[in-house]
Amino acid sequence: MADRTIKQLAEIPVGDLEARDFIPAWDESAATTKKLQATSLAKASDVPSSFADLSGQVAESQIPASISRDSERVAAIQAAIAALVAGAPASRDTLKELSDAIAAIVPGISQANADLRYLMLAGGVLTGALTLSGAPTADLHAATKKYVDDNAGGGPAPAGDLQARVERINFGNVTSGSSDVELTPSAGGISVVNGAGDPSILSGISGNDFTVAAGVYLVNVHGDFNASSNVTIGFDVRRASDDAELDQSNTVFVRSTRNIHTSRILLVLAADTAVNFFATRSGNVSMSAIHAEFVKLSSGGAVHSAHERGIGWAAQQVPDSAEIVAATTFTSDVLTIPAEPSDGDGWLFFFVPDDAGAPDSAYFDGNTHDILGGFTRLAANTHPGHIVYGSNAEQDPAILGTGERTLTLEYDG
Repeated sequence: MADRTIKQLAEIPVGDLEARDFIPAWDESAATTKKLQATSLAKASDVPSSFADLSGQVAESQIPASISRDSERVAAIQAAIAALVAGAPASRDTLKELSDAIAAIVPGISQANADLRYLMLAGGVLTGALTLSGAPTADLHAATKKYVDDNAGGGPAPAGDLQARVERINFGNVTSGSSDVELTPSAGGISVVNGAGDPSILSGISGNDFTVAAGVYLVNVHGDFNASSNVTIGFDVRRASDDAELDQSNTVFVRSTRNIHTSRILLVLAADTAVNFFATRSGNVSMSAIHAEFVKLSSGGAVHSAHERGIGWAAQQVPDSAEIVAATTFTSDVLTIPAEPSDGDGWLFFFVPDDAGAPDSAYFDGNTHDILGGFTRLAANTHPGHIVYGSNAEQDPAILGTGERTLTLEYDG
């Protein structure tokens, strides 16, 4: 009977129990009712007054080990729950209050709600601002607006560090004289002053001519000038094909002693152009150590001089790139029509920069008859960055192609 469990029995008066009597008992292990003789329990005097209360009457060694362990687990769980509840604030000391609080923080635990509330590691779109903890310290860190504002362009260049590309061409010496002269480039006289690699702006020396790549340049002309009296020197960059002036320098004033002077030219080229340098002299002066440095301001196409106007002749209404390059350019709205080439091309065209806008009227030789209607505005890609007009019919070179007529453009605004 050591492994049997006796369920509670109805109270039985001790006086009524005799040794020959049998007591019904429930065998829980066998799930059957058995008869237990009273004498096998104990003497009548040792039997508790009630089988309903056996507390303290059964030795601990008589309790199955499984029952003992379950009791310890229950006690430990109850103690942990009690400690959790005791440590919770008064408004969160029930399971319902805790559940309500969690629901308020994360309304409906679901993937859809999580996607709305949190940014996934795989990436996503933020609908609000993101504040970073500080400036980036690694290549793949995100940068703050302040960091970009303070370090735009990779940070300020060190003092004295020239960032623009600069190339130089040297010219031969010029003996004393008062006549204008075309400068001769020195053999192998092209070099890179600032920038990497071989020359890319200047190339192709041929006689007095050399080629300048398309772009916008500040050209600094340096020289050692020696005059016997006060004279002036001017430098022109001319297109090699027809010696037309592409731009002019500021005048160099030379006193009657030896002087080193610098002249500056703003040069705008829409395409690679063969050019030459031309020096004008007002009196006897010799020149030595002459060189020109081309400082590249733009690659061309996107930036154009606000004063670059041009006019020329074409073999058809729409001039090709070579005919545009051959056009005569001006710094005002009065364009001198160049002499018409002997090839008989009679289509006159002119162009103005985009930022100047389309002219409202045009006049030959300053007269009052508007002849803009005799031209058609051509496609935008005819000369990038410019508005180009071509005449609607071939013109008589004997009338307009003498090199003495002008075309004046006017803007009402």
